[in-house]
Amino acid sequence: MQKNKPISKEESTFLRKKNLVEGRYPNIYISSNISRVSGDKSSYIKNLAFDKKYYKDLVINFINEYNEATRAEINELLINKISDVLTTEQKRRKIKNLLYEMAHKDHQSKILAVTNIPNRY
Repeated sequence: MQKNKPISKEESTFLRKKNLVEGRYPNIYISSNISRVSGDKSSYIKNLAFDKKYYKDLVINFINEYNEATRAEINELLINKISDVLTTEQKRRKIKNLLYEMAHKDHQSKILAVTNIPNRY
């Protein structure tokens, strides 16, 4: 498997069974064991996704610290922390969905102001 070179679904399945790769096809990346052996540990961590609570806590801490946040500020806060496996557009969508969930499902009233601001980032 070469960096940024596509592989077939069958090859991906084979590598996954051997615990050589992780992630969802076609966005797969080397496993932690391979990254340890190859010395590419930091790339492995960048490909991992943190749980939603981590991102939500970052947003809440930001708003608590500064009493407000624009959508651009939230995007700037989170965009580089989201897995490098995702494209920029996928990262933006993830942030949008996270803010929506915080405002409407978690009932975080401070987030409503951020979600009602158009995404101009």
